[in-house]
Amino acid sequence: MVRPVSERPSGLTEQQIRYDRAAGQASRGEPRRPPSGRSRQVLRIEGESALAQGRLDLVHVPFNGGGPAIAAVVGGHTPIGFSSPAASIPQIKEGNVRALAITSKTHSQILPGVPTMTEAGHPEIEGDSWVGVLVPAGTSKDIISLLHREIVRIIALPDMKARLGELGYDPIASTPEEFATRIKVEIENWAKVIRAANIKAE
Repeated sequence: MVRPVSERPSGLTEQQIRYDRAAGQASRGEPRRPPSGRSRQVLRIEGESALAQGRLDLVHVPFNGGGPAIAAVVGGHTPIGFSSPAASIPQIKEGNVRALAITSKTHSQILPGVPTMTEAGHPEIEGDSWVGVLVPAGTSKDIISLLHREIVRIIALPDMKARLGELGYDPIASTPEEFATRIKVEIENWAKVIRAANIKAE
């Protein structure tokens, strides 16, 4: 979650939530607009969850990519946004936007000073954007085991870990069984958010 550096107050506090809620009614009564960029529906779902828990009156504005979405925040056109690390980290480092919090359970290795939602006082808001490897149903266990071993080996290489870290990713070498369980749990959890927000495929 990011906002322009010119916006006040800083941090994701109760004061910030009151500020956003009040400002959402300003400017001809139009709600403020948080954008979502890369993986639009994923970021929108995470954003809708945060908005519901924070009781903010905001309107979702989709962008065709993380770059345009962050550019809108930098320019002050959308005063708050939900973005992937890859799109937001360069702007955060340049001082163009302020990172309020991350929605994952743990700190980002590349942004260690940015609090989690739990640390910011909102443990009910949580969501990770992750990347996994899938194969067609019916793939033999031998092939799955081979792919798993090689993927674990590759993401453990120093150069690969460093590059993934630069993009805001923390490699996790879960087993195929652990990954399957996570997919099942997340489908169940996010389905509730989708139904509550009446989100449709775009």
